[in-house]
Amino acid sequence: MTDMNYNIRVVMFDLGGVLLRTEDSRPRVELGRRFGLSRDEIEKLVFGSEVSLKAELGQVEPGEVWTHAQKKLRIANDDLAAFQDAFWAGDRLDEDLLAFVKSLRGKYRTVLLSNAWMDMRKNVARRFGSLDAFEMQVFSAEVGLRKPDPRIFQHVLDLLGADPEEIVFVDDFSENILAARKLGFRTIQFIKARQAKKELETLLGLNGI
Repeated sequence: MTDMNYNIRVVMFDLGGVLLRTEDSRPRVELGRRFGLSRDEIEKLVFGSEVSLKAELGQVEPGEVWTHAQKKLRIANDDLAAFQDAFWAGDRLDEDLLAFVKSLRGKYRTVLLSNAWMDMRKNVARRFGSLDAFEMQVFSAEVGLRKPDPRIFQHVLDLLGADPEEIVFVDDFSENILAARKLGFRTIQFIKARQAKKELETLLGLNGI
């Protein structure tokens, strides 16, 4: 994290792993057990495949990610929806952190920048409600670019008409933090909600208010 600076105009958050986190690991652990895999292996199958990376770039539909998993695990067609439901069952939206972001609107511009499949916006709205704490939401699949590609950060700068040093960016992946930092963004690497909020308050000079 950089030193306190009062020239920041934009607060930008990642979604998955930051605001939307898997707080209950049991559903994925149980899925893994059912198919003879660990939780990490189940997550890698869904998120780490070449198909998933293409989905994050908007090059394939999200359904192809699930078809890939279905073929690998030999899941019956009738059981695929239940598999998807179980995979997401432990995810929770951090309502307290989201409320904090919403409290910044009016003082700062608020932006969501997420590597996500094309259906993420719709699915978050369906399962958790509005993300109206953010005046701007940028999803990788919708723009054909994904973090840590510098071009997606430049895309945000162009949309905002802002300079990098005017933005503080909160993300959980070190490669995304490093990419943003190289471009001049101020950064906070998310470890847990309390830590990220405290660092952001300090950086913005809010003194815990």
